[in-house]
Amino acid sequence: FWTSAEEDANPGPKTEEERRQKTADYSKIFHDMDASVCLGRLSDNERKIHEAHKLAIQRADKSYIDPVTGFNVFTGLFHYLRGYCCGFGCRHCPYQHINAKDEVKEKMMFNSAFYVPKTMASG
Repeated sequence: FWTSAEEDANPGPKTEEERRQKTADYSKIFHDMDASVCLGRLSDNERKIHEAHKLAIQRADKSYIDPVTGFNVFTGLFHYLRGYCCGFGCRHCPYQHINAKDEVKEKMMFNSAFYVPKTMASG
């Protein structure tokens, strides 16, 4: 796990109270984002993923099982609590991939609910 110096450098919450507040903050952010999702534009699989993520957020889970692949996926809450974009082009990045390299950004698009590889966006 992290050393004390790494933990001090992490911009995420340091106390349980901070974590609870950040979780509540993200719940509001997600509620607003969810209201703008264009469900009619999502594929059946994307809708399943969105619903799994939404349920995980309602439970304040940091990850969920992707109903399409069976993989464990970090929620937007997990990323939000970390406090910064890791730069890897994560599906539920709440920081708009700000630290991702251009080649990562060029391969991804936002489908109104989450980021998907451009090659997957049509289906």
